[in-house]
Amino acid sequence: MVPTNTSSTPTLSYRPAPDFTGGLRRLYSKMSTRLPSYEELRRNHVFPFNRRATGRLLWYVEGPLQENVFVRVEDSGPTGPREPYAQQFITNDTQWHGISKEPLTEPSISSITVRIYALDLYPDDWEDSHHRHMDCDSAMSVYEKRGGKKTLIECCGEYRPADHVPLLIKASSQPFIPVHDYVTTVHPWILSFQDEILAVTGEDRDAGSKLVLNCGALDSLMITTEDYLNFLRNLPEVSGAPDSWFIAPLPEFNHRVE
Repeated sequence: MVPTNTSSTPTLSYRPAPDFTGGLRRLYSKMSTRLPSYEELRRNHVFPFNRRATGRLLWYVEGPLQENVFVRVEDSGPTGPREPYAQQFITNDTQWHGISKEPLTEPSISSITVRIYALDLYPDDWEDSHHRHMDCDSAMSVYEKRGGKKTLIECCGEYRPADHVPLLIKASSQPFIPVHDYVTTVHPWILSFQDEILAVTGEDRDAGSKLVLNCGALDSLMITTEDYLNFLRNLPEVSGAPDSWFIAPLPEFNHRVE
């Protein structure tokens, strides 16, 4: 007989993670003058994240920071009340939300290299989209040798998208990177790719849908719709998972929720 689950809320089981604390202690002991980078922690099987601060961000990517970054009220659901990250006053002064001074991650980090997941794939995806009508003898297809192989650089009057250049963020006024340094550095950087983002998402987006950042993996930012992000955040919590192990959603792009 197949067992059935009679509970209303599904619970995900979690097998305890291997104990990597020894390697982590050795890593910190080598760094008497600075904190480790995000990448160094990942190599030591630690996935840095700060649920109480970074995990509460609601981050739209289609306009100025002051109008597009919000903080969910603690312990509220994905569609619950939210507060502006930037509070504007009549005097034109700006006061940042309290989480702005919090460490971006736990454990804290001294640097992080950030990519936009979809734009990392964009050049190859563009080439795949022209695969059916690529012809070495066609005037529409222009090739160039790159890295020892023939690479399509122009087809159908379109130029191959440039390779995505990652963004390096380093701790400045403090030993660690706070939420504010990350937000104020990443937001204008993402807006500089507005044309590329619209090119990648334009065909499949529902009219009126808003694009947001899924900050599950802080080094590989995923851009999706607000509806899909809310769907992810409504999934049941993983029971028994240590706080330092953040289980990020799969790197999907531009999902729809029917």
